Amino acid sequence: MKTLGNIIWIITGGLVVSILWALCGLLFCITIVGIPLGVQCFKFAELSLSPFGKEVELGGGSVSTVANIFWLICCGIPMAVVNAVIGLLFYITII
Repeated sequence: MKTLGNIIWIITGGLVVSILWALCGLLFCITIVGIPLGVQCFKFAELSLSPFGKEVELGGGSVSTVANIFWLICCGIPMAVVNAVIGLLFYITII
């Protein structure tokens, strides 16, 4: 069942989201300071290709909070807009 779910996910927008995560990873890997954020973006790109059957472990601290704020400004808001547009397109097709 998870294989079928992953296939449906990739067809219905998971590939677009994965490509966006990979582009964000490349953007962050341009600078030495951003490489840890870029590596995490690549992990999210892999996860967004096949989310069914995976487990996510949470961790972090004060450094993670600063990194999240930096990520939100650089890539988070544009990715949220793209995801909202994809969601609206799917909503329109249901109607």
